Amino acid sequence: MKRLILLAAFSLSVLGLWSCNSEVPPTDAQLVTVQELNSSAGYAWFPSETGIYTPNPAIVNQLKTSFDTNAHKVTVYVKPTCSCKGTQKLFPQVMKTLMAANIPMRCITIYSMRSSSDKHPMMDKFVVTTLPVFYITRNDSIRSSIMDVDYTGDNADTLTLRAILR
Repeated sequence: MKRLILLAAFSLSVLGLWSCNSEVPPTDAQLVTVQELNSSAGYAWFPSETGIYTPNPAIVNQLKTSFDTNAHKVTVYVKPTCSCKGTQKLFPQVMKTLMAANIPMRCITIYSMRSSSDKHPMMDKFVVTTLPVFYITRNDSIRSSIMDVDYTGDNADTLTLRAILR
């Protein structure tokens, strides 16, 4: 009987130690579309934020003439439930700017990530250290990026144009 009690106690302690493992399994980034952003619970704020932002028309026109749909690509990494201004303000404002300039969605790839350490298909090209981040490529070569450290609350359109012009 003592042996059975000791075995049970040992089993419970091993199970307890195993369940305290703080290692979080890696996750994979999820490819999302603008349509999914507009209907996903994790991005419930996206439609209203894009709706209230109006990019500068002069900047939108410059973006229309500067964005080469055969050469430029925009790759976006964003965390859905983050309440930071980069995610809930900069991200929808850059997207609204790109959409207002009629940039085709085939030129924009959006990955939803739980953290910057998530695996994503472009790991050989982009090192994600912060979310959100926008990488602009021209002919598959990284030209620039947009991060929330440069965002002042009302310059998303300017940041977008500047990134495309580099």
